[in-house]
Amino acid sequence: MSNVVTFTHAQAPTKRELSARTNLIYQLWRFLVLNIKMLKMVAKAHH
Repeated sequence: MSNVVTFTHAQAPTKRELSARTNLIYQLWRFLVLNIKMLKMVAKAHH
């Protein structure tokens, strides 16, 4: 048995996706947005 998994029909990332993944400012923005969403969720749970 082989442990290698292949994704022959997987879509390759576009140039825009690749640049977003390597752009630190974009990553920081997404990190902040995600954290704000989590804080809202926690705040709602703790009335």
